[in-house]
Amino acid sequence: MSHPLFDASDFTDKELYAKINEQILRIAKARSMGMSESVISQMQMLLDSYYTEIENRSTKKVISKMEDSDPCVFDLSSYLEDNDGVKKKNESTGKQIYKSQW
Repeated sequence: MSHPLFDASDFTDKELYAKINEQILRIAKARSMGMSESVISQMQMLLDSYYTEIENRSTKKVISKMEDSDPCVFDLSSYLEDNDGVKKKNESTGKQIYKSQW
C-alpha cells in the first residue's frame, strides 16, 4: 500500500534507489530498537510508494519501447475488417474436423 500523502515522482531514478536503501535501513533499525508496529507500518508504506514509482516508470519505459518498435506481427482489426473474399494466408477454406481422442 502506498503512502497517501507522499509523491515520489519528483525524484530521479538514482535518488529513488538511494531513498529505497535508506528506508530499508531505517526499517531494520526501527525493528531492532523495538519501535511500535504502527510506526514501522508507516515506514513500510513509504517504501512501498518508492517501489510503486519505480514500477510505474519501468512500465512506461517498456510501453514506449513497444510503441517505438511496433512488435505487432498480426493486425487483427484489419484482418477482420477486410471482407474482399480472398483467401487469407494460412486460412483453410474447408471445414475443420475435430476428432475425439477417445
